[in-house]
This record gives sequence, C-alpha cells and structure tokens, in this order.
Amino acid sequence: MWGFSQVLPGYTFKSPYNGYLYDGDHCEFGVDVTTPTVFQTSELFTVANNFKTPTFTWRLLKFSTLLEDTYLSDTFSIGGRRWNIQVNPSGRDKGKGKALSMYLIVNHNEELRPFERIYVRAKLRVLNKFKFRNVERQIDNWFSRWETGRAYGWGSSEFVPLSNLKDSSKGFLVDDKLTVQVEIEAVSTTKYFPS
Repeated sequence: MWGFSQVLPGYTFKSPYNGYLYDGDHCEFGVDVTTPTVFQTSELFTVANNFKTPTFTWRLLKFSTLLEDTYLSDTFSIGGRRWNIQVNPSGRDKGKGKALSMYLIVNHNEELRPFERIYVRAKLRVLNKFKFRNVERQIDNWFSRWETGRAYGWGSSEFVPLSNLKDSSKGFLVDDKLTVQVEIEAVSTTKYFPS
C-alpha cells in the first residue's frame, strides 16, 4: 500500500466549483500505474588502490650491449590488468640519442572494448645504487587499447640523460645492469551490464 494522507484540503474537494463531486455527492477515484523502463545498458566505474603487490621491478642485464630500439619487460599483473614496461635504451622522439625513454604500457593482450579507457596513477622509476638518486616520474593518465593508436602507454621520452647513465659515478648502471620499476597506485575498472 502506498499513497498520501492528504491529497486535497476538504473544502477544495467539496466545493461544487472545482468539479470533484458530481450528482451532489458522487466521486470517482483512480490510479495510473506506470513501470519505468529498465536501462538497456549501464556501466559501473570504480578505481581500486592499495594493491597487495603494487610494484614490479625489471633488471636489464648487459645494458651496454642492448642494440634494439625497444625492449619490453615480461608481462605483469597489477590491479586486475596486464602491463609491460617499455624501455628505449637510446631514446625515442625528443629523447632520441640523448636520453633513456621509458613507458608503462597496457599489454597488447589486455581485452578492452573499443571505447574503453583505463585510469592509472603510478610512479615509474630508474633505480640508483644511491637510493636518494632514483629518478621518478609520476603517471596520472588514461590508457586506451593498442589498436586505437591513442594513449596505450605513458612515460617519458627523456627519462634519464644518456650521459648520466653512462657515467659510473652517477650510480645508475651497476655491473652493466639497469634496474627500472613501476609502482601502481590506482587502476580503474569498468563493468558493463548486461555483460
């Protein structure tokens, strides 16, 4: 049962000028029942943080012998998504020939809808044997699918100058090994209904 304790004041209801009563004291009551339409599709967007293992570390051995333009880490999973770190030892874009380039990228096997984007907040780092000299870049961006040609990876084309990497006194290369890391702080997920 659902209703109202007072729809009209009594004097308004009884006044013959308002038309609620007819033939002296007759009245008709009725109700229209409508059912709202169910959404055809909907989505639930959430951002998760405080992951059990938020950090992935990658060691590139024999760094001075790396000749390819691009290297990808093994695939790792944080926040329910699969990722890779991409390193360009001789740089790319603005950093080409001047700086190490490094990016966090969505793994190419990660299944996203064509229009879906993932929000990520993370820290990319090049570790240094002198802990206080680690180089860190904050990521606070939206990621898309590989095929879109849009932002499937974020980082920096000028992460660390090559002159600093090659200078042994700077502490980045230890026994010709470079160590990079990502710490993912937040990742979004979107659930679609019906799925």
